[in-house]
Amino acid sequence: MVFLSFLFGGWGIAQEHLSYFHFVGRIMGLAVFHGHHLDGGFTLPFYKMLLNKAIVLDDITHVDPELHRSLTWMLYVISFLFVKLFRSLTETFSFSFPFFHPQ
Repeated sequence: MVFLSFLFGGWGIAQEHLSYFHFVGRIMGLAVFHGHHLDGGFTLPFYKMLLNKAIVLDDITHVDPELHRSLTWMLYVISFLFVKLFRSLTETFSFSFPFFHPQ
């Protein structure tokens, strides 16, 4: 707890922030218990996690579209560079032995 207070002490975050989550959880639980509809939802990755399904890169679009765009771009660039490197290595170090080819 001392470490957390050191981290969050100067940022204006209350030291008892977990008790606030506990309080909000109780209020939401009371609302559901008494039959009130709570207009709010979770993100698709959270629902998938609850259903024990795999979370894929495209699910991040629902949370943060800019992050999804950046990660997709990085994945494209890395795969493009890997293909270029692999082709250059195979072209550089490839050779054939004509006497091993069947006639």
